[in-house]
Amino acid sequence: MSAEELHTLIRERIRIGQLPGGPGDKTYGGKGSNTACACCGHTITCHEIEYEVHFRSLEHAFSMHLDCYRMWWEECRADEFQRRRSALRYPVAL
Repeated sequence: MSAEELHTLIRERIRIGQLPGGPGDKTYGGKGSNTACACCGHTITCHEIEYEVHFRSLEHAFSMHLDCYRMWWEECRADEFQRRRSALRYPVAL
């Protein structure tokens, strides 16, 4: 899967709610635990770095490859930027 395809997949998973659209409360990194990556769906083997993102508001954590985590983080920041930009462009009337 190309980087662009992965970015598209991550954006779609954020849009439909399969991935959170913002940073977690705690993130841990370590040796892969043979779990599926929440971003790409491929197994994170014991020879790879796994990032585990935890949210206080959610019951489960999201496991991701290091590169998938970076792309997810970029998409979260881009989404946040768009929301802020829209808020400035279309301020709420009081």
